[in-house]
Amino acid sequence: MEDKALQERILDDERAVQELLEGAGRTDDPVLWDLLLQVRELRTVDVPAPSPRLRALLASLPVDSVLTAVSTAQLRYFATVNRKVESSSA
Repeated sequence: MEDKALQERILDDERAVQELLEGAGRTDDPVLWDLLLQVRELRTVDVPAPSPRLRALLASLPVDSVLTAVSTAQLRYFATVNRKVESSSA
C-alpha cells in the first residue's frame, strides 16, 4: 500500500513539473526538470524540530517579526535558486 502511494506521489510530482515546464516553454531543460522535482520532494520531508535555543528565540519575538524573517529568507532562497537555474541554462 505504501509503495502505491509513493508511486502516485512521484507521478503527481512529475505531472506538476511537466505542467510548469510546458507553461514556461522549457520542456527540454533537464537541469530545471531535476531542480523542480527536488523542490516538489521537499513537501514530503519532515521538518526538524527547532533547537531549544532557536525555540526560545522564536518565542521571544512578536509573530510579525518571525513571519517577516521567514518571508525574507524564502525570497532570498528562491532568488538564489533562480540565479543558479538561469546561469546553468545560459
